[in-house]
Amino acid sequence: MVKETDSAADREARRWAEWFSADFSWDGLSRHIIPTGGLHGEKTLQDYWRRDPATGVSRDDAAMRDAGQLIDFDGRTWHLAHLPPRGRTGSATSSKANPDHPDFAGLAALVATRVAAGVETSGFRNLDGYKFSGPDGRARLDGAVLGPSPNHPDGSASPLHLSCRHTWFGQAEFEHSRFGPGADFESATFTDVANFESATFTGDAFFASATFTGVAFFASATFTGDARFYGATFIGGAYFYSATFTGGAYFYSATFTGDAYFYSATFTDVANFASATFTGGAYFARATFTGGAFFASATFTGDAHFHSAVFLGPVSFAATIANPQRQFAGAFLGARFAALADFSGAGGEGRGGLLAAAFGGAQFEKGLLLTDGLDKAADKIFPELLGGAEDAAWAELVREKKGRAARKEKFGCRERNQFRKNAERRRLVELESGCRTLKVAMGAARDEVREQRYYRFQLRARHNRSGVSGIEKFFGWLYGRTSNYGSGLWGPILSLGVLTFASGLGYWAWAAHYGVAGDQGFWEGQSFALSVVFKPFAVLAATTSDPAVRDWWPVALMNVSASVAWGLRGVTTLQSLASGVLIFLLAVGVRRRFQIG
Repeated sequence: MVKETDSAADREARRWAEWFSADFSWDGLSRHIIPTGGLHGEKTLQDYWRRDPATGVSRDDAAMRDAGQLIDFDGRTWHLAHLPPRGRTGSATSSKANPDHPDFAGLAALVATRVAAGVETSGFRNLDGYKFSGPDGRARLDGAVLGPSPNHPDGSASPLHLSCRHTWFGQAEFEHSRFGPGADFESATFTDVANFESATFTGDAFFASATFTGVAFFASATFTGDARFYGATFIGGAYFYSATFTGGAYFYSATFTGDAYFYSATFTDVANFASATFTGGAYFARATFTGGAFFASATFTGDAHFHSAVFLGPVSFAATIANPQRQFAGAFLGARFAALADFSGAGGEGRGGLLAAAFGGAQFEKGLLLTDGLDKAADKIFPELLGGAEDAAWAELVREKKGRAARKEKFGCRERNQFRKNAERRRLVELESGCRTLKVAMGAARDEVREQRYYRFQLRARHNRSGVSGIEKFFGWLYGRTSNYGSGLWGPILSLGVLTFASGLGYWAWAAHYGVAGDQGFWEGQSFALSVVFKPFAVLAATTSDPAVRDWWPVALMNVSASVAWGLRGVTTLQSLASGVLIFLLAVGVRRRFQIG
């Protein structure tokens, strides 16, 4: 795993230290066992390099020295293929420190002969993967320090049978190459571009704990068996777009320091990215996951895109996300989850609601698990969601400014402000859409409390963005303040009490103004306001000559003048309507809180 504080020199020094510890000196090769033996009975890597692949003759040290294949360096004897460019302390340098040295030409010819002699090794699959059952016919380049790529002399149409564990590659140009079963690059180091574009791996392929210092190209590659990249480190960009993984794709504990591109990739079996670290962007747009997709305990510190991805198997996404409200905004736009989607713990325990903006337009066909905390605690995260939209808009603006500067284009202040406003509006639309998706998902699960929560978030996101009329925003604000968007109990009760009390004061003051208030005017005003609540629209139909209302307290006020009478009718009608709405909101809150019906 790459530490963020590591320099390139630190990382290289650490890998060389691991390589020296494995001991690929000539003497050390005698301790590297070939488990199933070689084609000619070789038991160790030293046996393999002693034997001439063309004749099958095993040579002694003297013959190999005469052939220029054994070299003394830094106090030890090395085979030319394993000769390091520098000694263990880094002070001494060998011929391999100079890429133009003739030893490199001799090494290329030597390796080509070994590669051409490689043949497929018989084996079988079990629960642990592919196992060899016969003599190992692969070119055993384990621990070698190579310059040019070990390509087949007959071209890319000829299959490569390679074992390159702990191998150092100066060049790795394997575009359109075909690899036989058991292609093994475990703990290999690729110091430059590693080009496996459109390559085909028949059977299992091993890249566990490999280090890709430069860009890793696996675009349109095909893996017919398991692809094992667990513990691999991608320092440059990792390009797996349109790759096909027929077997399992194991990237658990892998580290992606640069951007990781898996868009339009096809995962037929399990895709395991558990505990992987994505420091750059993680792009899985339009990818298809037929088997399970596991991102449990993965860490995302950059942006993530799973736009229109299809998850046909179960999904586990209990990941650690640095800023889910920003990095994951729109992450699963249009994605389809055909099986249970488990996002428990994603974004932090009890803070799953910060992922709300990620799910705009997503479909959850079998349910969603989301750890978003208790109701009151969950409501407190909404300002963070709004802040995430603003942060994302500013991040877009910064990227756009850098792009314009690189292209030497003008980007004036007014244009920048408009760009930021448009970006913020898009992000709020994503948030609104994501909350709507979660509302529907919770409704399908009959979780009415959380359904209402994301309904509140949806409305609040809508009322915070531009393009919404002021009237809608005002009534939305009023809806939220009086009833917490239909989920509160005390809000409607208190609002109804305040409305009734204020109305009673108003009626009393009105009557006092015209000198018709009695000795108990204050209490009569409150009684009248209560009667308007429980006898709505009674005043609207009342006439002052009606014997039934002749002694009613407001009659004196209505007799002041026709205009006052109609004014009183209008005011009481508005109070009746407002009271009715508040009583309705109280009923809705009771139903939702206690899940009645």
